[in-house]
Amino acid sequence: DGIESVMLEIMFQKMFLRRLEKIVRRFMAEHQKVRVVLVAGGRGRQGVKYAVETVLAQRYSTAMIPGAAPRDRIGLLLQIMGVQDGLATSERRFWRLLGKVRAARLRARRSSAQLIIQECVPDEPGFAEWLSSVVRVDFCIVTTVAGYQKKQFSGDDAFAAELINLVNASKYGLLNYDDIDSRYAEALTHRRFATYGTRQGADYSFIPQTVQLGQGTEGYFVSPGDHAPQQMVLPVVGETALHPFVAALSVGLAAGVSLSDMQEDIQHVMPLPGHGNMLRGQRQSWIIDNTEGATYESTATSLRALYSTESPKKIVVLGNIVSSIDEREQLYKAVAEMCHPVELAWVVTIGKLPSQYIAPIARSRGNQVRSFESPIDAGAFVHSLLEKDTVVLYNAVADASYVEEALKITLHSLADARRLIRQSSSDLHHKDEYFSSLSVK
Repeated sequence: DGIESVMLEIMFQKMFLRRLEKIVRRFMAEHQKVRVVLVAGGRGRQGVKYAVETVLAQRYSTAMIPGAAPRDRIGLLLQIMGVQDGLATSERRFWRLLGKVRAARLRARRSSAQLIIQECVPDEPGFAEWLSSVVRVDFCIVTTVAGYQKKQFSGDDAFAAELINLVNASKYGLLNYDDIDSRYAEALTHRRFATYGTRQGADYSFIPQTVQLGQGTEGYFVSPGDHAPQQMVLPVVGETALHPFVAALSVGLAAGVSLSDMQEDIQHVMPLPGHGNMLRGQRQSWIIDNTEGATYESTATSLRALYSTESPKKIVVLGNIVSSIDEREQLYKAVAEMCHPVELAWVVTIGKLPSQYIAPIARSRGNQVRSFESPIDAGAFVHSLLEKDTVVLYNAVADASYVEEALKITLHSLADARRLIRQSSSDLHHKDEYFSSLSVK
């Protein structure tokens, strides 16, 4: 029975995918003026998707399914048709989903949507060729190569090659200049592509200058052509956190929106929780929240941003970062080397690995260091250190260390807790159980 049910599930999925492909092809043929903006890559897709949609929605009619990237090809085509649902794993569900797609197609005929913003992750070699046979992609934005979890690819080079194939199959491509190795661009077969980033050399670049407390990063935006550099403030901190905003400005210009119009539009972009957000802290302090998916690179850019503030007292709270077992010790120690006692009043670590690898080196460099297992204890300690214009950087990956709960203790208003990661009732329940286990120890 088990084998038969699995085979039946595979059969229905293949059947549904073939039927769905025909519907999407017909939709594309009937809606020649609808443009598809594809956001592909490893990390950073969701932030770019939301930023691009927010900016373009000020001038165009847009369609986007919120939430995470689709899990498979069926999910991808469903989202393009405006349907958020899972796999067609039974005959009943197959027909129910097909009914939803047909209803979505009827709605689309009456809709004025001009742009579809869609997030995706290639699932295996050949994905780009398949997608281009079904969907007409006008803009393809590639965020990063790092961070993919598809075992079907033999390594970064194979995954990058598929991302470049997506760009080649689109009308216009946009690549992250900061995070994508330039050698991958050698495989591009057309010249209608550009780069975006926070460094000079990118076609579209935001060059950070200073961090304005309570506002974000001040700098100037540079774009191709005769446009003069445009001074602006973006409401996040750290180069990695700036990338979605730069991508949105770049796509906006390519779509015909003027930079002056986007000056106001970009302020409507709500940064994703834990991605370099600046929040009010207690005692007139400020908080930089980088607690969602900190990598070594984003940690480095966040620390540089912290050091660029004119705060009289700077504190960094370090949890775990994204790392493989092989590179873990090396990366944590490299983070410790970036902790400068001249800049930092305190280095606070949460969890076993930061305590083991970061704390000793940071202390040997002359930093004041405190290590905690519990984020609640760490938050209480940081709270005791707060003064006017103190800036605290909370930097971590979203794991069982729950560094965001240390941050919550130092917030000026608990109403801002909704801007933190993992604040649903189920998330808070799991955290309560974890904290109770610590108290038992």
